Amino acid sequence: MRRYDRLVVLVVLVALWQGASAVFGAQWITGPWVTLQAFWRVLVNGDLWHHGSYTLSAALLGFAIGGLPGAGLPFVLRRMHRLRAVLDPYLVAGYGAPKVALTPLFIIWFGIGLASKVALVASVVFFLVFFVTSAGLASVDQKLIAAARVFAPTRA
Repeated sequence: MRRYDRLVVLVVLVALWQGASAVFGAQWITGPWVTLQAFWRVLVNGDLWHHGSYTLSAALLGFAIGGLPGAGLPFVLRRMHRLRAVLDPYLVAGYGAPKVALTPLFIIWFGIGLASKVALVASVVFFLVFFVTSAGLASVDQKLIAAARVFAPTRA
């Protein structure tokens, strides 16, 4: 039953899309058939794969550059309370800064190529991973840490 309901919703959405294209004109809203033809054309001629791999490489590089320090820094700051107190306002301000609004600065600093896109992704990923990792470290039960110390773990 759900499958048919989903199909009905899909048909209604495509019909609304086609209707909006007819009402507003193709220069404002391209119809679904024209969109499907253009998608097929870029799929067949290889443009989709070329541009998709460029976007994927920017995403993966940005994730690695932002994610690794974002995951490691909370472990360092957990042991260095004074450094955490000094850096905390800057980290919170960096997290709160609208990254899309900083895009023109990234383009000025890194150029219009891949580097600016990687820097934007890295800045978003760093703060998300940093604060999620910090929250995870803060939520560890202190009784479990005390129990682990009883067994004298080593810092390997």
